[in-house]
Amino acid sequence: MLWGTINNAASAMNAMSSDLGAISQNIANVNTTGYKGVDTLFQTQLSEHLTDPTAVGNILNPTMNVGAGTDIFGVSAYTRNLISNQGQITTTGQTNDLAINGDGFFVVSPGSSNGAPISASLQNPQAAYYTRAGSFTQTAGPNGQAYYVNDSGDYLMGWMADPTTGAINQNVLTPVYTLPTTTMPAVATTAASLNANIPSDATQTASPQGSSIQVPDDLGHNQTLSLSWSRVNADTWTVSATGVTGGTVGSTAAGATDTYTVTTDSSGNVISMTDGTNTYTPPTQVPFALTWADGTASSASVNLSPLAPTVNTLNTDLPIYDAQSNSHSLALDFEKAGPDSWYLHFDSPELHAAQSSTAAITDPAGAAVNMNLTWTPTGNNTYTVSPSSVSGGDSATGSVSVQVIPGTGITAINGTPVSGAANATFNVTTGTGTTAPVTVNLATAVPTFPSISTAPVQLTFNGNGQLVSPQSVNVSATWSDGQTTNTTIDISKLTQFTSGSSNPQVVVNSSSQNGYLSGTLKSTAFQADGTLLGTFSNDQTRVLFQVPLATFVAPNNLTPISGTMFQVSASSGAPTVQAVTNIDGGSAGNSPTQLVAGSVEASNVSLQTQMTDMILAQKAYSTNSQVLQVADQMETVAASLQT
Repeated sequence: MLWGTINNAASAMNAMSSDLGAISQNIANVNTTGYKGVDTLFQTQLSEHLTDPTAVGNILNPTMNVGAGTDIFGVSAYTRNLISNQGQITTTGQTNDLAINGDGFFVVSPGSSNGAPISASLQNPQAAYYTRAGSFTQTAGPNGQAYYVNDSGDYLMGWMADPTTGAINQNVLTPVYTLPTTTMPAVATTAASLNANIPSDATQTASPQGSSIQVPDDLGHNQTLSLSWSRVNADTWTVSATGVTGGTVGSTAAGATDTYTVTTDSSGNVISMTDGTNTYTPPTQVPFALTWADGTASSASVNLSPLAPTVNTLNTDLPIYDAQSNSHSLALDFEKAGPDSWYLHFDSPELHAAQSSTAAITDPAGAAVNMNLTWTPTGNNTYTVSPSSVSGGDSATGSVSVQVIPGTGITAINGTPVSGAANATFNVTTGTGTTAPVTVNLATAVPTFPSISTAPVQLTFNGNGQLVSPQSVNVSATWSDGQTTNTTIDISKLTQFTSGSSNPQVVVNSSSQNGYLSGTLKSTAFQADGTLLGTFSNDQTRVLFQVPLATFVAPNNLTPISGTMFQVSASSGAPTVQAVTNIDGGSAGNSPTQLVAGSVEASNVSLQTQMTDMILAQKAYSTNSQVLQVADQMETVAASLQT
């Protein structure tokens, strides 16, 4: 009947109208970042089925005599979302932009009623949205945070990293932000490495070495005592008296001998002396047994500290950081001890730098003031101490020589052993011009002197120039700021090859250490695995956040809020939020899904396809309108016949 024709044509026109609406939506959003197109599908509709029981060959069973019928069908349109179709990755150059190349969705959360960021709850579908649109900007938070938000003002959600360890907490989704005041605490150096060549043609330290000193004979005349220093090991020498003018070495003087074993520290300073029975600590002078020409036996007291032998070393420095964000320089001094053998000494310029301290005094006017002292090292644990300034407008002059033994304290002032208070006298002038000597107990003002407690070690190489032992050394140092560092230095890559130079030097190929100063956040950048990496002013990096992705069993069944924002539906399945590297069964580094920083995912709409579909929809609509017009004309004719 004609009414069926009219119904078919009318339903087709409605379907084409729906199709054109979807096409227009796609074309309108062809340049919308992260937009997911919709596709129109068509299905027939059974409106009426009439049969003639006398006819044979029904379409359902050609052999059954149920009669031929008229099947009247219409058509309806329905849309499907093309959410899972990948859009093209487009570079923007904006560091805050992110594109998903693969599966998954960003999790975003709307702000609260007052616009403040809230944490997303995956158990509440209304509290989390899902999107592929990765164009983010930063907006200020209540405490100076810079939150990442999309063009709808929704907050990008991620996992926060522990500020100390960088470990990711995957239990809580929270808005991703940066904080310009974020700091990275200093980390003390605990491990270092040195890859270098020590020239095998370096000059070896001479042994024995001679030195001499003037000593008085039994008549009070100065005579020259000659000493010989012979090497025992890296920090030990044997010192023997080899002769004296006006007499001979050796006597029956009580407590005197002609040979001592001397131990030096990392800087070559004499720190102890022993004759095998008695041990002496500088500035104590040791007695040498002598016999003069008239047969008188005596002993000459000698200060061995300034007579220490000359050591030939080649050095290189390693930076060392302590936990208080202070940097130091550790000197590795290599001394050739023989064929394929070296001594490695440890030193630092800091051990030879002036230190400061403060002493409370009463000035000539009776006022309580502070005197600032400068301790300038002169070698062998001896310092020249002088006032640098005085508070309250006072001034001071004078200086003294002070010997300080680590772990013992002040042992001598101006060469005189200290017994009791370590007093020194300086001239203090008040602001009114009154000058008078003031006594200062220096024992109360000894600064923290840096020291290296690690003894020198012996290095052994093979005939091929490769280091045999040891492979590493442990160096313990206390610095002038009071901090102590313990560092294991890997020296396994040291070599001993000829330099071919008239001035052989240590050639460093590479060195490293794991400490660093404190730093403030300078910049951030997203990585392919979703981590937000912060770069600090100390040139270190740290993970601040990680952006996970949500995946669904049926992503095309998500409920669209807009062309770029979606919510969970019953048919999409619950979200699985996971690290980018774990999506599609991947493990760290080999997941087919990646985040592309500085880029966005463009709309997945093909303009060419949409234009083709629009032409087809237009033709179908026009043709069905003609069918409707013809049916209407035929209906009019039929109506006139009935009258």
